[in-house]
Amino acid sequence: MKRILLAGFMGLALLASCSSVKEVEGPEITRRGVVEVFEVQSNQLAPYDPAVDFNVYVYLPPGYDPDRAEPYPVLYLLHGFGAWGGVWLDVFALDQIMDYLINAGQVEPFVVVMPTGRNALGGGWYTDGPMGSYETYIVQDVVDSVKARYHVSDTNWVIAGQSMGGYGTARLFARYHGMFRGAAVMEGMLSLETVIQTDLDGNGRPDILDRIFEENNGPIPTDTPLSELLGVERVVTTFMTAMAAQWSFKGVKDTSQIQADSSEFCLSFVAENSPFCVVVQLPFKNDTSIYDIAQLLLPDVWNLWLAQDAKTMLVDSVQAGVIADKSILILAAAQDDYLLQFHARDLRDGLLSAGYPDSLVHFAEYEGYGVYPPNLVPPGHTQYIYLDLKQVLIFADRVFRDQPFSLDLP
Repeated sequence: MKRILLAGFMGLALLASCSSVKEVEGPEITRRGVVEVFEVQSNQLAPYDPAVDFNVYVYLPPGYDPDRAEPYPVLYLLHGFGAWGGVWLDVFALDQIMDYLINAGQVEPFVVVMPTGRNALGGGWYTDGPMGSYETYIVQDVVDSVKARYHVSDTNWVIAGQSMGGYGTARLFARYHGMFRGAAVMEGMLSLETVIQTDLDGNGRPDILDRIFEENNGPIPTDTPLSELLGVERVVTTFMTAMAAQWSFKGVKDTSQIQADSSEFCLSFVAENSPFCVVVQLPFKNDTSIYDIAQLLLPDVWNLWLAQDAKTMLVDSVQAGVIADKSILILAAAQDDYLLQFHARDLRDGLLSAGYPDSLVHFAEYEGYGVYPPNLVPPGHTQYIYLDLKQVLIFADRVFRDQPFSLDLP
């Protein structure tokens, strides 16, 4: 499923990279970093997942010296839904961007660690759940393996991520605030309250639910296992199902026990010709005739989802005083395909309302750019990841070196 999902989620970024841009003269690249790939095996992952991927990708800067006196700082970089750790290299050329920045003297050398958080549905959302304990896998197994394998600092770390990785970044930064000195969120799915509050067409139903019904030409089919429906043509349905598999998993049931009117769905059968299937539950009624959000929500399930809300976790940590002096970078696109610009704004506003210093909250929302016609490249979900990466890598460097950061956008 990785290739199927990736074709949809990354296709726009690849098209954008072909757009005409002004050529600039850069430094001669005389020093290049090295990329290594190794597996971090773990029993934390995938009781129901035959597609588990244990690969961790590591960028070592030019001249990496395992014997130098000062250990290297580490940026942990989390990928988006439908991707894998290597997407930062294969699609977004992180190694080349790092080489450029180091050769240009814009950043000092540091290590970048890119773990994989993908499962058979497209992603584990960096949480612990029935599809795998991806949170524990990252903060324990991956971290411990990197510390054992490389000459890296025990404390000088930053975490960053895009989309699903942006959610994981906010979540892990809030829950393991002592581990990371800063966090950078790129186009993150951050606020579940924002999901139900965003109704741009004013029809009374959340736009994200309109998208699900549009993808399925009506209610989600209940006579077919979701595993046969999900993929690039049902992007929103797919990532919402992946959340449900982690946050509102209903176990294994006989198909006669599935309550379709409560948005229970057979995810996949446990065996061929078996009446038993793995069941997940979405927090909305599967009913296209209802437009009132109060009637659509299933409170018991929705409360399970709200317990996983990354923005709430982060704001609560600020209000509790456990995060008080760490820089946070929030990047968004003004016309995000999944309306995640509203999530970014909500996180910024929530942090500032909680009393977080304005000087530590760095926020930017990309507008479209281009020569002719205006805004030739629309500000969507994936078009700006190259620009994101440059900002994030410079941000991490400034955090590592206790230097002030300022956004440098085109």
